[in-house]
Amino acid sequence: SMGINLYDLADFFIEYLHCDEAMNLDGGGSTTLMVRDQIRNKPSDNAPRTVANAILVCSTASSDEPARLSFPSDELRIFPGSRHPLEVRVKDEYFNQLEVDCSNIEWKLEPSELGEIKEEKIVFSEEEKEGYVTAKYEDLEASLPVYLTSEGSFLISRSSVEGYAGQKYPLEFSFKDVHNNPVTFSYENISVSEPDVLEVVDKENIKLLNRGKGELSFQLGNHKQQLDYSIGELKKEVLDDFSDTEAPLPEINGQNYNADNSKVSFLSSDTEPQYGLRIDYEFEGTGTSALYLDVDYPLPEEELQYVGLKLKGDGNKAWLRGVLEDADGEKFLIDFTSNGEQTGINWTGWKEVMVAYDDVSPYWTNPEADEMTLPLSLDTLYLVQPNPEYNVQGSIIIEEIFVETILSPETGGR
Repeated sequence: SMGINLYDLADFFIEYLHCDEAMNLDGGGSTTLMVRDQIRNKPSDNAPRTVANAILVCSTASSDEPARLSFPSDELRIFPGSRHPLEVRVKDEYFNQLEVDCSNIEWKLEPSELGEIKEEKIVFSEEEKEGYVTAKYEDLEASLPVYLTSEGSFLISRSSVEGYAGQKYPLEFSFKDVHNNPVTFSYENISVSEPDVLEVVDKENIKLLNRGKGELSFQLGNHKQQLDYSIGELKKEVLDDFSDTEAPLPEINGQNYNADNSKVSFLSSDTEPQYGLRIDYEFEGTGTSALYLDVDYPLPEEELQYVGLKLKGDGNKAWLRGVLEDADGEKFLIDFTSNGEQTGINWTGWKEVMVAYDDVSPYWTNPEADEMTLPLSLDTLYLVQPNPEYNVQGSIIIEEIFVETILSPETGGR
């Protein structure tokens, strides 16, 4: 469904839940459910988002003596020959999880042919079997049913990959038994028919190793899956290294900035870096401050992967962003200084910052824009400081603006 609006939600709380007071928290990627320090939902940002408000349900009971011993799951369905960590949970009567000395836990496999225990892992038999893993801690004991099964379906999340050498590429591997139950396996047991082309990193990723195009297979036990691959390599193209010091300087404009102390100039020096674009700024006022630079850099029409800058930061935490314009006149935002945890130029000295083409988002002037229509151009760079607390004077230097595109496996370019 499309969900419920706030007015109808309020009516629902009054009529059906008989609430006198309610709180509506920010939804979407700001919604995170945590239980005992573990995230239990899947935030849309793929990581928890910093938020100001939360509802906490806390237990004030102090930790007590061990009262419960349990495994993380009710049963273990696992592919023969796989390795599995020894893992149990010890809790008190209030369900507080206790830290215990794992060397004091006794382990037993029934029957013994189920596998053997090595280096805090169970190495299971290569043959299909059923049995139990039993753990004992002091006077507590728990058993986990185990089913070793190789009958079922080996699955991969896509039939083809297209990328560049050195890239970590998302590809999920899974196995389901004949009743469609998920089966655990060790990703190390997956073999690749062309190990020089790519390697399996874990159950969700592969690494593309060398340029080429063709077909290969993954094998788990007697099960195979085919994959078409096209692997190119990255080519760096510098849009501007600012060595032409006679070129026109970008025009600047903005808001809440001191125009006398804000300017752009070319850097020309006998030491490294020899050239660059220096941006001096002074932000002031009580609202969001911004300094815009009008630029014009046409981007290559090859398969674009990254837009990047070599940048000397000043540590003043201003954001550095760019705006792309496509052939239809729609604009898209590039955020050069957000890494998911800290935002802004929070470093001093030189750093190379790159933004993946897939991470570009619609600009506020056209929020419904979807796909970018080639050709593209970088038409704006800007510094912005939304927090007046950091309205200070500073300067940054851009040594070069560049893009990285993919050279195709066959011809060296698309």
